[in-house]
Amino acid sequence: MLSLAQQMGYTRIMRNSLSLWIRADPLPVIEMASADQSKNIDHQLATQVIVALELPFQHMGVRTENHQEAIERAMHALCCHSDLKKQAFSDYVLQLLLVAQQNWLDLTTFSPREREILELLLQDISYREMSNRLHVSMNTIKTHIYHIFQKLNSSNRQEAIQLIRERGWFSSMNSIQT
Repeated sequence: MLSLAQQMGYTRIMRNSLSLWIRADPLPVIEMASADQSKNIDHQLATQVIVALELPFQHMGVRTENHQEAIERAMHALCCHSDLKKQAFSDYVLQLLLVAQQNWLDLTTFSPREREILELLLQDISYREMSNRLHVSMNTIKTHIYHIFQKLNSSNRQEAIQLIRERGWFSSMNSIQT
């Protein structure tokens, strides 16, 4: 069984007993925060680590900008050679994985039709237009919306849209089928 990372095009690499997931597409150039960090960890590995942390988590709805300080601490942990710092880095990545896993599982609770309607909600389309596009009755749309609100634990359309955007489900996942 392929892991979620493998399904999304990531490859596992090992370096100094550190397991990283990277994509084959070109890596952006990322400057290190300080000269000391550049001396302690090679630039290419640092770039791969940052991309490995940010890109897959964004695809799984984890907003890495909310974790920027923790990402910097994790990079600092990589610069140190003590086992305690490596454990701190591993713990941080595990925490992000747990958030991503929960977010992913939350999305998979929706039926394929509900996911279609979630995407249409983000486009601010009326229920009538949804029923026309999906070739179903307005009552069917309303039933799906009711189930969506229950699963999101939201009470109205605006709250549901805000939750969908916060989780980043459809910003970069339109092609992902579950």
